[in-house]
Amino acid sequence: MEKSLLEKISIALFLALLPASVVAAGGYAGVVQQMPLSAVAIGRGGASTANPDFGMAFWNAARAGAHDRFSLSLGGAVLPLGRGEGFVAGEGRFRRTRLGLSGALYYRGISDLGTQYFDDKTAISGEDFISITSKFGLGFAVSKTFSLGLSLGWLYGSMPVDYRDEAVVRAKRSSIGAVSLLGSWELENGTILAAGVKDLLSSEVWNETGNSGGYSLTLSDTSASPFVGAVSHEWIVSGQTIRIDSDLNLWVINSYFGALDHPFSTWNNGVTWGLNNTLDFRIGVRNFLLTNSMFNDAELYKLESSPRFSGGLGLDFGNRLKFADMSVNYALSGTGSGAGIDHYFDFLFEF
Repeated sequence: MEKSLLEKISIALFLALLPASVVAAGGYAGVVQQMPLSAVAIGRGGASTANPDFGMAFWNAARAGAHDRFSLSLGGAVLPLGRGEGFVAGEGRFRRTRLGLSGALYYRGISDLGTQYFDDKTAISGEDFISITSKFGLGFAVSKTFSLGLSLGWLYGSMPVDYRDEAVVRAKRSSIGAVSLLGSWELENGTILAAGVKDLLSSEVWNETGNSGGYSLTLSDTSASPFVGAVSHEWIVSGQTIRIDSDLNLWVINSYFGALDHPFSTWNNGVTWGLNNTLDFRIGVRNFLLTNSMFNDAELYKLESSPRFSGGLGLDFGNRLKFADMSVNYALSGTGSGAGIDHYFDFLFEF
């Protein structure tokens, strides 16, 4: 096979699944789960666990137990190398109850890898790479200030890996798991805290099968599951809102509670400046790597670390649609590898 197919897939996977150290530590699923969902989260550096504006099934299902309105959101991304993303999410709390529900569906992939040529000059086209993550969450308000959340995920993936016996060989995965358990605390001073663990019982089982059905190969692995501590705080200064968000992810176990050989942490941070409850400006940095090599091996740390800087804005249109409040968000982010700029957008409707 010429390098075009494998090289394009490899580069796309590298960009999609950063940080690379997570991949080395134990698989892809945990990384896919931890990628920021929405332009809002991207704009503030992927720090949304403590107080997500939406996508609570993905970020923190506990917040749905304290959510007073029903929200529907959808968005997408335009990314270098033909990559694409899209999501739809919703959450809300039942009236006069303490129970909230949330759900999210998240797509990442390459829709068309183009025409590929092999050593025998055979040409194929229309092949794609697909990664789909879905999450369903329950949130329960234990009290006015404390909520608990549980979410469950389904992971699907498919990509071409070879061409044999006049057939394209694709590797596929489909698994249920990615259990996340988090708690949320609201303090009187405007601070929201969150803590828990994400993506437990998530396995990587890839089945490789030729279209002819003449053979099959199964590869299994576990993914990494982070312990998460997060904080969100707001100040009102002269009618303007200043908000900081911070997520600290501690990667020490795989999804079946086995210890990782090389534990590490990633730190996401963001700041939001809101003007008159109408316009928000956001800046952030995500995937800031905290590991032993920071102090004892500068060259290795430079190789492992790939922080991504981002910024964005949001415009709140209020109830101009009559039937719902609407806001529009945009964000841009570096890829972490110098391959270009990622562009994200989303729409939020609140009823």
